[in-house]
Amino acid sequence: MSDREFLSEHEYLTPDEIRALLLRPDAQVYPAGKYPPSGEACGIYMLFGEDGGLLYVGKSVGVGYRNVQHYWAMKRGARSPFVEYAFVPVQERLLAAVESAYIHALEPPENKAMPPDGWRHHRELVAMIQGAWGPKV
Repeated sequence: MSDREFLSEHEYLTPDEIRALLLRPDAQVYPAGKYPPSGEACGIYMLFGEDGGLLYVGKSVGVGYRNVQHYWAMKRGARSPFVEYAFVPVQERLLAAVESAYIHALEPPENKAMPPDGWRHHRELVAMIQGAWGPKV
């Protein structure tokens, strides 16, 4: 059984736990290529372009390190320029499901379309994200 199947059948979160997964548009942002001051974290991150628009949503067990990887890929010309990023801590077992919800809700231009996730809280989190950000950023 895959992680997604396990989550869809057995993972129950309280409304407060679901709200804690919401990264709001006014969240703290950090400069591209820099580690967050709080240190390394597991979570969902967003990369923002020079105009402040959302470019990409990703997941990582090491958000700071992953941001630095994106930064150096940008410097080599292998990815679109981004100037800052934000993240929300997420438990490792929820990363794929929560990332899917953000991608479905916000449709970032550099993310590929994903099939709907079977996680029981997917629609609820997508609706919360869209309520905070609007259907497209």
